[in-house]
Amino acid sequence: MIRSIPIASLLAVCLAITGIQSARAEDKATHGVLTSKDYKFVCEAAIGGQNEVTLSQLAGQKASDQSVKDFAQRMVADHQKANQELKQLTSDKGAILPDTETKKSEKLAEHLQNLSGGEFDRAYMKDMVSDHKKVVKLFEKAAEHSDDGDLKSWAVKTLPTLQDHLRMAESIDATLNGTKVASN
Repeated sequence: MIRSIPIASLLAVCLAITGIQSARAEDKATHGVLTSKDYKFVCEAAIGGQNEVTLSQLAGQKASDQSVKDFAQRMVADHQKANQELKQLTSDKGAILPDTETKKSEKLAEHLQNLSGGEFDRAYMKDMVSDHKKVVKLFEKAAEHSDDGDLKSWAVKTLPTLQDHLRMAESIDATLNGTKVASN
C-alpha cells in the first residue's frame, strides 16, 4: 500500500508532463513560429476582420442611408484585403487561424437582420464605432509590442486604415443620431 502511493504519484506526474508536452505540441501546430501573444493577436484580428466583412455585407444589402451603404462597401473591400494579408502572413509563419465565426458575431448578425431602415443603420454604425475602437487599440498594441517583425510591420501598415474607419464610423454615427463628433 505504501509503495503504491509513490507509483500513483509518479503516474500523475507523468500524465501531467505528457499533458503539458501535448499542449506544447498543439500550440506549435497552431501557433507555428508565433509567440502565444502574437498568435492571440492574429486570432483576434482574424475574428474581428471576418466579423466586419459579414456585418458590412449585410449592411450593403439592408442599409437605407447612402453613407452607411458606402461605408459598408469600404469595410468589405478593406477588411477582405486585410484578412487575406493576415491569412498569408500566418500561413507563412506556420500558424493556423481558428474558425472565425463566434457566437457573439452570429448573435449580432441575427439582431441586425431583424432591423430595417434607420434603426438598422444606427445599430450597424453603433457596432462599427464600438468595434473599431477595440480594433484600433488591438492594432496599436501589436504595432508596438509584437515579437514578430513581419506581424509588427503588418499591424503598423494596417493601423492607419483602421483609424480612418473609426473616424468615418464616428462621423456617420453622429450624423445618424443628430450629434456632433468630437474632433481628434
